[in-house]
Amino acid sequence: MNQIDLTAYQNLLQSEVNVTLRRGSFWAAVLGYLCAAGLSVMIFGGFAERMETPFIWALICGTYSGIVYFVARANLVRGVGTYVVILSFTSLPGVLYLLSYFLLPSGTATYINGPPSYLFFCVVIFSGFAFDARLSTISGALASLEYTIAFWLGRDALAEVSSPDPLLTQDLSQMPIYFFKAVILFFSGIFVGTIATTARRLLTRILSEEREKSSIAGLFGQYVSGEVKDRIIAERAGALGETRSVALLFCDIRGFTSFSESQSPENIVRQLNEYFDAMGDRIAQANGTIDKFIGDAVMAYFGGLIQLDRPCDNAFQAAVGMRTALKDLNRRRMDRGLPALENGIGMHYGPVLQGSIGSKDRKNYSVIGDSVNTAARIESLCGRLEEPLLISGDFFNELSAEHQSLCVSLGPADLKGKSQAIELYAVRESAGS
Repeated sequence: MNQIDLTAYQNLLQSEVNVTLRRGSFWAAVLGYLCAAGLSVMIFGGFAERMETPFIWALICGTYSGIVYFVARANLVRGVGTYVVILSFTSLPGVLYLLSYFLLPSGTATYINGPPSYLFFCVVIFSGFAFDARLSTISGALASLEYTIAFWLGRDALAEVSSPDPLLTQDLSQMPIYFFKAVILFFSGIFVGTIATTARRLLTRILSEEREKSSIAGLFGQYVSGEVKDRIIAERAGALGETRSVALLFCDIRGFTSFSESQSPENIVRQLNEYFDAMGDRIAQANGTIDKFIGDAVMAYFGGLIQLDRPCDNAFQAAVGMRTALKDLNRRRMDRGLPALENGIGMHYGPVLQGSIGSKDRKNYSVIGDSVNTAARIESLCGRLEEPLLISGDFFNELSAEHQSLCVSLGPADLKGKSQAIELYAVRESAGS
């Protein structure tokens, strides 16, 4: 994980820690103040005696939880401060036992099996809100240690506990019982830490997915419509390493090499970008995906990543639109004293393999296969046949009748590198007018 990713991950983690601490401490504060209110009613109403110490406990816990709530709300719980907040929370029951030791006749023995012992488990669970396995383990160990100390301080009073039921007497007074309770507290921290590790892993996965979505958006966002980009992101898991039949489009500028010889590199790039913007807009409007720019050529495909009912119709509309856009561009170029551009577009329909292709250090999402080569060969015939739009027989067969009516058969044509001739059709310029 690089520095940028690490910073983003830490920011996300700290944000989640503060959100969960804010929510958890809010309800902890509510619980503490409700208990304090209930105890005060019991005390002043004469329903219970000697409840002053539990009242103080509840008030302290509620107040501390309220402080944590406001600190987390300000997003200030981070770094070492997270350990301070969580471990202070863990020690709250220990503070209550310490008060018992000094204020009550039987000291810590009075409530060793009471609410503070259960509160230890609550605060250990609370430590999981930090998504830090080590912190949860420390919290469990601290709770176990404080509970053991509380038992040790009250052991003499506990030894005097008696009951007609010997098992009850054993459960209330014998050291092994409290030892096992302390062990359970310790392991509860490990258990919560395991959950925290899983939560942290999920956060990492979320960050990775968000980074992947951003990468996809950056890769395709400039060349496809917003709807297409969203579909690519939504379906990316099912779109890798699959064989699909797609409509392929190759477009190349005629005579651009000789034109470039008299131009500076800056002018060439500027004019190419203007041209690619015009072509790319029409491809995006037809829900196509630009695979790559190769010098002054454009390769695009329709279908595959995005399910289209009639991908060849989409490609046909894009090609016709590209020719119209070129005419508009040439009018603007002529107003600036620049020569007109001419291009040729070849299209074919067939199976391709789509996926991430490249080395382990650098990959591009692309489509490959014989169909890609066929589309490129068809485009190369545009100049020799003096036809701006050429399509294969396979492409023609997938077109709607409306678009087929705009095509004229040129008969079989030999393609470089192909052993068999293919049927070729031309699309008349009137289709783009």
